[in-house]
Amino acid sequence: MDVTGFVNDVIVGTAVFLRDFLYTALIFWLDPSEIEPLLAEGAPVPAGLVPPLPFFVLSVVMLILAGVATISIMTPEGKKLWITKYLVDGITGLDGKRLMAVSVPFLALFTFQAGCIVLVTDAIGDPVGFRPALALCCYFGGSGYLLMAFLMLAVLPQWAHAEDRRFRPRWLWGVVLGVVCAVVISRNAYNFYGLLRDMLGGGIVEAVAVYAASLTISGGIIGLACLWAKPLFDRIVNDDTIPKQE
Repeated sequence: MDVTGFVNDVIVGTAVFLRDFLYTALIFWLDPSEIEPLLAEGAPVPAGLVPPLPFFVLSVVMLILAGVATISIMTPEGKKLWITKYLVDGITGLDGKRLMAVSVPFLALFTFQAGCIVLVTDAIGDPVGFRPALALCCYFGGSGYLLMAFLMLAVLPQWAHAEDRRFRPRWLWGVVLGVVCAVVISRNAYNFYGLLRDMLGGGIVEAVAVYAASLTISGGIIGLACLWAKPLFDRIVNDDTIPKQE
């Protein structure tokens, strides 16, 4: 076995995949029309772009890594949430299954969103296939999560400061972060709407109706589920912590 060649192929292959991953995110952000051919049923993936599901999962993994880094800095010494320890052990042990397992709820949210799009379009008489709807939601959600991860990493050094020195001056940080978040959310939502409109044949009224109805249905049901699960989350945060080792 040519070990040197194998290692070289792994390194080059990983670098190429990461390049294509970042390029796909950039394309969705700047020119989403190039993503449109990938939304057709059974469409081949052109060179230089990453398929929707791997793109989404890797975006979630990067968000999880950024979140773990932020939580680890913010959490008081001697008090660690079980989920943080679970993820840190997975990262240090190179256990990809743990990161993938945590990404499942994120994927479930956008799978449900895709199902709502199919449901609404079927009700108005112009149905969209589930796979194209899921591909659209994966690119939409993955781009949003990736931008959130980059934003979290950008402000990570601020969390490392003492509490009285974080995000000073606060008004400036508030304005900058507020504008950045508004631009990111607006642009992502606009791209999602534009691709959905093209998927439906260009009808503006129909696209707005599907966009609003699907988000309302999915958001409402997910919100009710979160309210139902809130006592469980509170109990996990308050009780199930990792005590400081003496």
